[in-house]
Amino acid sequence: MQSPILITGLMYIMFLMGLSFSGFYYIPFIFPNITSGCTDKEGLVGSFIVGMISTLIATPCTAPFMVSAIVFALNQPWLYSLLIFQALGFGVAVPYLVLSFFPQLLSILPKPGEWMKVLQQFLAFPLYFSAAWLFCILIKQTDIELLFPVLSSLILFVMGIWIMKLINNKKLIGRIVICFVIIIFATSPLYFHKVKESIIRGRSANMEVLEFSETTLTQLLDQKKNVLLSVGADWCLTCRVNERIFQLDTIQALFVKKRVIYMKGDLTSENSEMSSYVNKLNKEGIPLYVLYVNGEKVKTLPQMLTEKVVVDTINKYVK
Repeated sequence: MQSPILITGLMYIMFLMGLSFSGFYYIPFIFPNITSGCTDKEGLVGSFIVGMISTLIATPCTAPFMVSAIVFALNQPWLYSLLIFQALGFGVAVPYLVLSFFPQLLSILPKPGEWMKVLQQFLAFPLYFSAAWLFCILIKQTDIELLFPVLSSLILFVMGIWIMKLINNKKLIGRIVICFVIIIFATSPLYFHKVKESIIRGRSANMEVLEFSETTLTQLLDQKKNVLLSVGADWCLTCRVNERIFQLDTIQALFVKKRVIYMKGDLTSENSEMSSYVNKLNKEGIPLYVLYVNGEKVKTLPQMLTEKVVVDTINKYVK
């Protein structure tokens, strides 16, 4: 999520899927015969294919609940990692298992009908909102000058789909689509030459706020200072929610009273210094909150914060 090109690609996908859900066009399935043949098979192979496709389609964003388990699993011996991922797979399989043991529950499931079309059209709007959110992240990572070319590329996509619906020659349609895709993605990198540096306030109304610098942090720790290091990103929703906690008057007053310096590390865009320091802490996911007291690391706070968690942690470790 630190790459503007990746953000743009995801935004295109969300927007195009939204158009498809709205009924403006329909995405053709590329390998229907192959996949239907695999999923129609009985036994272990068919079950595996169905499970794999279900996981690819249904797996949501891992943050904030699954990321801790996945990061922990990746840092453990293979047996522990296998058990953790087996547990995640079992969770995906639970609905199928329940229906297998209690087939009478199938009667409760809604029957196919017109409501499916209405639901599909309704689900287009969350995709549009997702595309809008990704666009906001893109503007923060780059520059407002990117507004026109990105919106223009979306209009070109819609124009290409409109042309597809007018022309019946499938070969010609394919060529037109390929041309649009090539033009858009070939010219998009030209607009990513201005990546904004993270803008972080030097001081809030009450507590002291510093932008992350490993040199500055080392100096503060050498001086036996109390520091709470916060690492997040604008594209991380959990980070944005947690950030509001540190803006509370009670939290800021506590930081001033306990003389705790709040240092913010921003991974919205690629930041090699910040990423390197996170790796030194043997951490891989964000948000990340590390408390240093008298120059020593004493506590890594949970990824989902509450006002009580922050207050209790500061009062416990900072005397």
